[in-house]
Amino acid sequence: MLETGLRQAKNFGSQFKDQLTSVPGIFAAGDICGPPWQVAKAVGEGCVAGINAADYAKKLHPTL
Repeated sequence: MLETGLRQAKNFGSQFKDQLTSVPGIFAAGDICGPPWQVAKAVGEGCVAGINAADYAKKLHPTL
């Protein structure tokens, strides 16, 4: 996707475990993660992605 090095999944499934993508520090949520395309699912994935992104940032910069 663009010049980030992200690869778009052809077959939806476990490639977004913990909302991780193929690029360290980039997390995915919502329609990009696949069906079912529902707001409630996207909200839940967004929460997981946000928590995991914060944990990732804290590991890189423990003073955050």
